[in-house]
Amino acid sequence: MAPMLNLANNLLLAMDEGWEAVEKSIKKTIEKTKVALKTLAGNAKKELLRYTRFITTSYSSTTKLVFTEMSRERDFILLIPKGDPFPYGLKLARELAEEGVKVELTFDALAPYLVKDVDAVVVGADAVEERGVVNGAGTFSLALAANHYGVPLYVVCTTDKFLPPLLSRYHVIKDEKVEVEGAEDMRIIHRIFDATPIELVTAFITEEGTLNLEGYKKYIQQKKVSPIFHSLLEIVV
Repeated sequence: MAPMLNLANNLLLAMDEGWEAVEKSIKKTIEKTKVALKTLAGNAKKELLRYTRFITTSYSSTTKLVFTEMSRERDFILLIPKGDPFPYGLKLARELAEEGVKVELTFDALAPYLVKDVDAVVVGADAVEERGVVNGAGTFSLALAANHYGVPLYVVCTTDKFLPPLLSRYHVIKDEKVEVEGAEDMRIIHRIFDATPIELVTAFITEEGTLNLEGYKKYIQQKKVSPIFHSLLEIVV
């Protein structure tokens, strides 16, 4: 969702300069996308290969790529909570194990306590915005544990996941329906995503390098938003 919002905004900004600028913006986006993840993975290796034991959560194609590329350089252990009620963590664990990564599986409730036994927490992001890092539910609890135990928390994502305040309002965390046997007469609260305050993040590893909190804030402040974005989106919706 975040990349699509940023793409729409970039095209609207380019329209102010004419259709040639729009075409140029599209080509630039395509070219950047082709190399972004590879460059990000290289930056992540430089930053993370100093550690030997990690924990992550949820399913992320970016974290999968990062850990796969790192495993080709050296051995390490990756702890992953299974995921409940949907086993996204188990899916990631199986795929990484097939790539040769040494994976250990745990349960969601125990994962924050086990942060004390790792060198770093590494997670992906669906979006990074004012509310914080929007990622698979369970990220916030790992971040709190990391802060308590003094363990660094890294977010690996491309910069098209960074949403300026004027765009983040369109990125909504919704309740999801789920059935629990024996709880038919109860309200069940379930969300696929949660939001972790950016103040808990040690660094953002992106295709443009590793950014600390101040670096992220400076980057996001420089992002322009088209003045017609909101009115146009309201018409479409």
